[in-house]
Amino acid sequence: MSASLYKKWGRWLERIETDQLRDLLINRHIFHQLQECTTPYIGTHQGAALSEWMVQNHIAFTGTAIRRMIEPPRTKPNPKWRSLSLVILLEDMAANDAVLSRQRYRGLYRNSATLQFADRDFNRIARSERANYVKATCIRRDIREIEVACGPVERLVNKVVAHTEEDRRKVGKIKYDQIDRAIDLLESTFQRYSLLVNGSVCDPPVPLDDIDVREDLKRIWP
Repeated sequence: MSASLYKKWGRWLERIETDQLRDLLINRHIFHQLQECTTPYIGTHQGAALSEWMVQNHIAFTGTAIRRMIEPPRTKPNPKWRSLSLVILLEDMAANDAVLSRQRYRGLYRNSATLQFADRDFNRIARSERANYVKATCIRRDIREIEVACGPVERLVNKVVAHTEEDRRKVGKIKYDQIDRAIDLLESTFQRYSLLVNGSVCDPPVPLDDIDVREDLKRIWP
């Protein structure tokens, strides 16, 4: 039973990283380079229309990607369509928390020079030095933190990107650093549970330092 669960969770982690987290991190990386190049031109008309279009696309894509990662399990599943998300993964792990044992995790480090780090890493994941397994309460605490951090982004997507709220004041304003904090939390949470399942964190989807579009942007904002 536990082997099949871990196999499923490993497959889900790979899909979440490939289909959701990877492009989210790359998109943010490029957007930060855009900000670096355009900040000196704030208040001018230099590339203003293009910059506005890029920002709109960034917000729409990033917000939608975040919403995909925090989609909750359906109360009435559709047998024809089954969604994956980080929150769906965490809820499934919480429902099967007894198999998330320290003993099993230690086994991932066996015959390895990193065995000494097994308990240290497990303590960090379980948020406890005495836990024998990662409890559902710990996992659902992580879910709540994600929901709080990503709530303003999800509201923006639901009420501005996907739909139009009649009273725009209900949506509120969102700042770039709120989006960054949400992405940071999603990435760190993903990495922790990848470590729990696989005994290792995922490498960066691509070396972000290799993605540099600033020279292209400087042709517009020199």
